[in-house]
Amino acid sequence: ISNGTLSETVTVYQEGSGPSIILSKNEISVSSEENEISIDVTSDVEVTVEIPADVDWITEVSTKSMSTNTYTFRIAANEGHDNRSAKIRFVNQENGLAETVAVIQKQKDALTVTSYRFDVPYEGEIITIEVKANIDFEYKIDDEAQLWIAYAETKGLDSHELIFNVMPNTIETEREGRITFFSGELSETVTIYQRGP
Repeated sequence: ISNGTLSETVTVYQEGSGPSIILSKNEISVSSEENEISIDVTSDVEVTVEIPADVDWITEVSTKSMSTNTYTFRIAANEGHDNRSAKIRFVNQENGLAETVAVIQKQKDALTVTSYRFDVPYEGEIITIEVKANIDFEYKIDDEAQLWIAYAETKGLDSHELIFNVMPNTIETEREGRITFFSGELSETVTIYQRGP
């Protein structure tokens, strides 16, 4: 079903004359936080659940209810900085049947800087701020500091090393400015201290 830009897909399953296992979902995406997911199973044979032995972040909460045929699983919070995925299999060994649900969990978003403070001589200098992030981010220079701190370039295509030019200090007193890196609710602030002449 589509309007040209948005679309949704409805899958129609029809049982055949032989034994079958039909799942309500074949792929589930969840956030990095702890989650519970439910999968409805329609089957005319006995079904067992198989979770890979090396996947410790998915656990079955309850077995199938005879009235609903719903299986519930707890997905542990993802504290890693990469997406992860695993497959839950619903199997009937006797008839050689198996259906799979892929579970994809997003990474824990991260945004950090390697240095929180830079001391710059009054003559000014070029500084490089290394930002480690697994998400897109932006930066903002304090309003007053925009008069003497300027973005220069990003070093390397994917390195997240941002170069800023700190202009010479002509006001004869020490000054400070802040550059804040942010993405959604995550933020890191770097403070630039510059001595007077």
